This record gives sequence, structure tokens and C-alpha cells, in this order.
Amino acid sequence: SVSGVPCRLCGEGTVPTADRTACTLNCTYTLPGTSSTFDFSPLSQPSFYTPPIVISDHIYLLSVCNQVPAKNTTCYDDEGKPLVTSSCQLTPDGYGIDLGNLLAYAPLADYADSVTGLDMIYTGGLAGCAKFYNKTDVPRQTVIHFLCDTTAGKGIPVPKGALENKMCVYEFEWRSLYACPECSMDDVEEVYGPCVNGQRQIHYYWAENPTQCHDGIKLPPTRIVNCTITTLTCPAGMYVIDDGGNASDEETCVACPGGTFSLGGGLRIDNWSNGGSDDDDDNNNGNNNQLPPGMNHINTCTGGQVCSQWRVA
Repeated sequence: SVSGVPCRLCGEGTVPTADRTACTLNCTYTLPGTSSTFDFSPLSQPSFYTPPIVISDHIYLLSVCNQVPAKNTTCYDDEGKPLVTSSCQLTPDGYGIDLGNLLAYAPLADYADSVTGLDMIYTGGLAGCAKFYNKTDVPRQTVIHFLCDTTAGKGIPVPKGALENKMCVYEFEWRSLYACPECSMDDVEEVYGPCVNGQRQIHYYWAENPTQCHDGIKLPPTRIVNCTITTLTCPAGMYVIDDGGNASDEETCVACPGGTFSLGGGLRIDNWSNGGSDDDDDNNNGNNNQLPPGMNHINTCTGGQVCSQWRVA
């Protein structure tokens, strides 16, 4: 017969070390299919664990971005053996219980879509938790819900609700600046200036104020691009693709993508001196609410058609 501990898969966002004795403790993670990159390395602690979290007669210790040493002198089991765990529960009797030691990342769960953050999950804790519920023993695990808060600094973890809201799952909330993704171009909006003498300025602004990101990129400087003054009207069901400010006489109307529509009759006007802006396409799904200085928005109805435009204030 063969005995021994079976090989385990590393959690999402981590990979095996070169000697395959552990999983890398990766503190940077990018959500799949997005540019949202989180970096938790500033939350590491020189003593491996966060300050104690006291709940009733138990103490909880969490380790983020720290490789807990094999000779852990802070958390050890009832036989005095060190526990190499990232989430430790200290009992009133003085010994520890492993609440999870295998790191994985996951999208933030159980929160509104408007809340930005990421879940850090530690699985593989001591089995036996469910026996208190007269059910099959299952391993304990810990979930830290990192919630973006640009005013919180590093922040501290606190229990979420009753802590053990789900059987054998210990949940914490941690509001922190570092629970916000690093700033990327997805957090930036472009605003085009008027076409003057064949050139226009492109200004850059944060899409949200206050921003829901940190560090990463800085706002690009204003840049100047070539342009031509053109006007184009599209029929119902069609729109003009934003060409990044390089309008030309070859522009054409294209059919709206599936699931969208256009009333038609709207004008794309690059010549702002006539009262419009190329970012004004209510009929081609444009929703730019950041106006350059000295501009405002008006709605007019002519001949039964709905139209809108920017105008000089």
C-alpha cells in the first residue's frame, strides 16, 4: 500500500515553488478578463500575523503576504507542534486551530456590484468543524473580503457579522486602500477639444471622483492631434464609430451592434463653433457627462425628432 499526504493543487493566483514543496505567496493578482490588478504587499506584517482579533474567548490571527515559518512560535496545536497556517484560531486553552493554509483569490462575493474589492480565501484548515452540527467533518476555511476604501489607508480586518456565517467558514472584512485596484487606463476618460486650424486637444480626467483606484498610472498629459471639420448624419439603426478624433470625409455610418438601437437623425458635429461636439451622440450611445470649461448641454426637438447638443455657455 502507498501512504502519505496526497499532492494538492495550488489556489487561484498562485503556482508551485520550484521544488514543489509549497505554493508561491503571490500578493499581486489580476482579475481574469479585466485590467484590475490588486497588490496586497503593503499589508504584510513583520511579525507574520495581523494584530490579534479578539472575539468572545477566542483570538484570531491572519497572515497576508507573509510566508509563515515552519517553526511557528505563535500558533501551535494541542500537542505543541507549530502550525504553518495563514489563519489561526487561538482557543481559551492556549493552543491553535488551523483555519486555512492554502491561498486562493476570487471575485468579491455577497456584495453589491457597486462595491469594488477582492476575496482572499484560505482553505485546507483542520477538519472536524462540522461535527458540532452533527454532520460530516469538513476542513475549516477563512475568507477575507477586501473592500476598496481609498480613505482607509492600510485598514484592519474585522469579523463579518457572526464571523462563522457559513458552516466552518470564518469570514472577515478588511476595508483598505490596497483593496482597490491599481489605476489603469480603464479608469481614465478622454475629452476632445474643438477642432481649430486642423488640430484639437485631448484632455484626460479620472472617470470617477474620488477615484476607486490607487498608484498605477498617472493621468496622461494633454495631447494634440490632427482633425478635420466634418458633419455626418446617420439614419435610424446606424451610428458613427468614434475614430479617436481623426475624423475624415471617408467616415460612414454602421449598423448598431446586437442589443442596441439608434433613433437616427442625430448629427455628429466636429465644428464646435456651430454648437456641437463629436462626443455628443445621444443617438449613437454616447454618454459623456464631463463637459469642457465654458460648455453646457441643451435638448431641442425639431420636426418631431429628438436631438441634443453641446453649446457654448
